[in-house]
Amino acid sequence: QVYRLTYADGRTLAAKRYHRDPNDPRDRLGNEYGGLDFLWSHGLRDIPRPLARDPESGYALFEFIEGRRLTADEVTVRDIEAALTFLGRLHALRGQPAAAGLPPASEACFCLTEVLKDLQNRSQRLMAVDDALAGARDMKSFLSTKLEPFLLWAADRGRGRLEKVGLDCRTGLPREHQTLSPSDFGFHNALRRPSGELTFLDFEYFGWDDPAKTIADFLLHPHPAMQLDEGLRGLFARQALELFGEQALPLRLQAYYPLFGVKWCMILLNEFVAGDLRRRRFAGGLGEDDVARRARQLAKAEDKLAGIVMQNELSFI
Repeated sequence: QVYRLTYADGRTLAAKRYHRDPNDPRDRLGNEYGGLDFLWSHGLRDIPRPLARDPESGYALFEFIEGRRLTADEVTVRDIEAALTFLGRLHALRGQPAAAGLPPASEACFCLTEVLKDLQNRSQRLMAVDDALAGARDMKSFLSTKLEPFLLWAADRGRGRLEKVGLDCRTGLPREHQTLSPSDFGFHNALRRPSGELTFLDFEYFGWDDPAKTIADFLLHPHPAMQLDEGLRGLFARQALELFGEQALPLRLQAYYPLFGVKWCMILLNEFVAGDLRRRRFAGGLGEDDVARRARQLAKAEDKLAGIVMQNELSFI
C-alpha cells in the first residue's frame, strides 16, 4: 500500500506499507529499503531515495516521485537505452564490498535444476487448490493437458542444450557471472518524470540473480506496459547480452527462456492461491469478483502459453 504524504510546509513524501504473511517469509521491506539504500549510496539517482523505515510497523518512507506511468506504445529506443544503462550500473556495482552482503533476488535460480524445482513447486501448489473453488477444475485441466507437457519438452530441450556444450545442469552460476537485479524490472515499474527521464520503482525482490532471468523476465512480462514491439524487444535482448558480456549467457538464455515463460503462466494463475489473493487484496488491486477474475487470469495464461509455444526461440539474438 502506497500513500502520498503532504506536510504543512508543502513537502511531499511517499509512505509504503508492506504486506506480511506467515506463510511467506520474504522480507519485502528489508529487501527494498536495503537495496535502494545500497544503490543510492553508490550514486544512482533514477530511483526513489530511501528516507526512513520502521520494520516493526512494516512502513518505510521514500522520496515522492512526480511522474506518470508508461504505456507500451510510447516506449522509445531512448527508454530501452535508459533501462539498459540502469542494469549496467547495477551490474558494475557487484564488486563493491557492500554488495557481498546483499541477498539473492526473490526466487533466484542459478542452475537449470533450481529452475525446474521452482516450477515443480509452483505446479504442486496450483494442483493442490481445492476443486470446489470456482474455476479450479478448468485451471488444473490447463496445467495437466497443456502446460505440463510443454514444460517437459522445454526442460528436455534446455537440458540437452546445456549438456551439449558441457554445462552442468546442477552446478550453480559463479558469483562473478551473477548480477544485481530488481527482479521485477521493466516499464511497468517505472515513472516518467516531467523532464522525460525515467525513475525505476519496486525493489521488494532485489538481489543477486542470473542475468538470463533478468533478460527473460523483461521480455516475457505480461503487464500491458511490457507488450513491446519486436524491434524494441530485439534491441533490448541483443544489447543486454553485450552488456553482461558472459560467453555462456546467450546459450543459457535460449535454454531457460521457454521455462521462464511457463513460470509466467503459473504466476498469472496465482489468483487461485489463497495467500497470493490475500496479498492482492492488501494492495487494493482487485476490481472484480473472484470468479470473473480467476477466469480472466486463466485466459491470460492460456494466451501466454500459446505465444511461448509459437516463439520459444529468441530469433532476434
